[in-house]
Amino acid sequence: MLQNTGRNLQVKALVVSNSSYTKSAQQLAESNGVVLLHYSNLSEFLEKL
Repeated sequence: MLQNTGRNLQVKALVVSNSSYTKSAQQLAESNGVVLLHYSNLSEFLEKL
């Protein structure tokens, strides 16, 4: 889940899926500025932009 820290969110890419992400996918995404979202969280993410 994304936390609103009051800072501008800097995202290089956004991946939306209807499934979960593997631990290695999460680690790779984090190290490259990629946000992984489940489709059910997309609206919440967009509201924070």
